[in-house]
Amino acid sequence: ISDHNNSVSLKCLSWNVRSLNNKVDPVMEYLSTEDPQIAFIQETWLTDSKNHVTATIKAHGYDVHHLHRPNTRGGGVGILYKSCSMKVVKLFISNIPTFESVTLKVKLPNKKFLLCSCVYRTGPVSTFIHDF
Repeated sequence: ISDHNNSVSLKCLSWNVRSLNNKVDPVMEYLSTEDPQIAFIQETWLTDSKNHVTATIKAHGYDVHHLHRPNTRGGGVGILYKSCSMKVVKLFISNIPTFESVTLKVKLPNKKFLLCSCVYRTGPVSTFIHDF
């Protein structure tokens, strides 16, 4: 992300983890090795916003915003980000019948803004495209 003389490099990762609940330690170990500033996570299977999983994520230097499915098992999306690299200025969460999404508007060190979205399709493609 750059303008003429002021650029910022971001390392991002996208991963369908099929449950952070039973794999948070190996996932965080991998993220520690790869060191992305932003990780887009699908199928988090988280059930609430504060639990041992989110505490483990934060212990590894990441903040997390996520959407969980309140009435069913599975699903959910989240964005993990290094708050030392960027500042979240706005959060959008959508739970539409055909997809789940979390979008962050972040302010980067070069004072530019970036929209980051994690989307997981839960319904038919034809309906998803219309809803999106």
